[in-house]
Amino acid sequence: MIDLRIIDCPGMERTGVGRYALEATRALCRARPAWQCTVLTNRDLFVEPNARPRRTRWPTARSWARVGWLHAGSRLELRRNDFDCWIGMAFTLPVWWRGRSVVTIHDLMFVEQREDYSGRVNALYATAATKHAAKVADAIICGSDETRRRLARHWSVAPAKVSVTPYGVSDVFFADAPEEASQPPFLLYVGTFEARKGLDTLHAALRALNAQRTSPLKLVLAGRPGWGADGTLAKLQADPHVAFRDDPSDYELAELYRAATVMVYPSRAEGFGLPVAEAMASGCAVVSSDLACVREFAGEVPCYAPVDDPRALQTCLERMLADDGDRHRREVAGRLAVESLRWAAVGETLAARVGSVLL
Repeated sequence: MIDLRIIDCPGMERTGVGRYALEATRALCRARPAWQCTVLTNRDLFVEPNARPRRTRWPTARSWARVGWLHAGSRLELRRNDFDCWIGMAFTLPVWWRGRSVVTIHDLMFVEQREDYSGRVNALYATAATKHAAKVADAIICGSDETRRRLARHWSVAPAKVSVTPYGVSDVFFADAPEEASQPPFLLYVGTFEARKGLDTLHAALRALNAQRTSPLKLVLAGRPGWGADGTLAKLQADPHVAFRDDPSDYELAELYRAATVMVYPSRAEGFGLPVAEAMASGCAVVSSDLACVREFAGEVPCYAPVDDPRALQTCLERMLADDGDRHRREVAGRLAVESLRWAAVGETLAARVGSVLL
């Protein structure tokens, strides 16, 4: 029997990386039901028969505690080393582990956009820890070919070492929506509220748009606070046309996607762009920053605006709001474009890579 240790992402459970760690772990367990998977985690959401959750027991909401647990606490809790492979779902691996390993590297924001990261020290640690994982891992998983190219550019990671598999979309977002009463149009943003997400650009575009409208457009921000965006958040909170939905569940999020007129994704950089895929699966039209990783799975379905360009973003929004026919065509095309994005495929890729490194 193959015996694995899987690191969830302690302290980051409520982020996009946290969603990936949860869904990919579940999918891996389902893909190989004969494997034994000990999941180092702080959440009680792993119900697969071959998944054995084990609490990390450290206050991992703080970055220093996450680092301490990964590189010291995990060694104390796992005194026996007689398992086959260690899987890191979020960038890093313990420095003490010398056996087989597979790691998912989601992006390189801490290398390329340190000014938007959660502090210089955290960026330096994330760079060193992820670079170490990229070097020692037997295989790397990432969500886009763009991330694979960046790994090769910055750290000379051989492309053959990296498996690219687009992230999945949960079934709840593909479900047909019940008939609902019509409501006023509104824009939706989904994601963490942090500096690199371009919320300042979105707010500037919204203000310019509403200055030209007789009936102001509402913007709903769904997610949770991150880092580096306190000033922008204060301005958004003071805007009467902006509302917040804190940490919506998947079902609540699916309802928001289906009700929104347009989902806006003004991010400066991403490793994949999961909210775009979820919105498309839900039949919601999308306006997005023009990011290579998004184009990989979304093609020409969204309306794209250059990064950090409020005027271009405003123009895209005006176009989508004014042309119901174009918006509807994008909604239909979006569902078709992401139909194949399933977590089962991610689980199968992970399982195949684990199998290949154990040969």
